[in-house]
Amino acid sequence: MKLKGRRKLRSVALQALYELDLMEKWEKAEDTLSHAFEREHVQKEEDKKFIKEIVNCVVKNRYSIDRIISSHLLGWDIERLNVVERNILRIGVCELLFQGNVPYKVAINEAVELAKVFAAEGATGLINGVLDKIAKDKGVKG
Repeated sequence: MKLKGRRKLRSVALQALYELDLMEKWEKAEDTLSHAFEREHVQKEEDKKFIKEIVNCVVKNRYSIDRIISSHLLGWDIERLNVVERNILRIGVCELLFQGNVPYKVAINEAVELAKVFAAEGATGLINGVLDKIAKDKGVKG
């Protein structure tokens, strides 16, 4: 994987969320993160902190995030989404609405870039469209 910087860190967060979602073991976030740090050779404390903030934001706010995503999926339910796409959207919503420290365009662009690497072909349009609509509906600027 040739990702760098924060994008690489987001990919580690995505991998941890994928595992938690697939196994339905949301309460095991700390264990899953520890394994992800080891597997992906994440050593810097600031990098671990960044990844933990994303994963913990999604875990803590998952029901709210899923309701927001579901309300913006026209004719779809969030459970019909691929696990990867669902968790990319969760990261995007978390960064857009719950963390507040990531500019609107950066949050959407990073989600789209993750989709280019990890999601099914054609998922980038869905992810871009849903996150853009959520941002506009919620009045996110910048």
